Amino acid sequence: MLRVWQLDLASYESVKQFASKANTLPHLDFLLENVGLTTGEFRWAENNKSQITVNVVSMSLLGVLLLPKLRPTAREFGVLSYLTVVPSSLHNETNFRERNSQSIFDELNNKEKDFLTDR
Repeated sequence: MLRVWQLDLASYESVKQFASKANTLPHLDFLLENVGLTTGEFRWAENNKSQITVNVVSMSLLGVLLLPKLRPTAREFGVLSYLTVVPSSLHNETNFRERNSQSIFDELNNKEKDFLTDR
């Protein structure tokens, strides 16, 4: 059976609601996450630059919220459960200089810098 549910990765509440629904399923065999939001303008979402909220925080939040459902599925049904993250090709093109910053999020959220193209 195919089920389609709304999920807005720019909203933590939407991520939590989606995970809550998924946790009511009889079993969850896999979670395949593939995000790659890139915008041409600076936008805020949940107090971070939208790319950070969508591509990093919400993606991670969804995995953390659904991992507890994946583990019992594997045990109960004797199968392997998978949580897979498919990154964008942009991961190969960045130096991620912000990793050495005092606050990575402050540096990535700096409106004066475009961390996607300032390389």
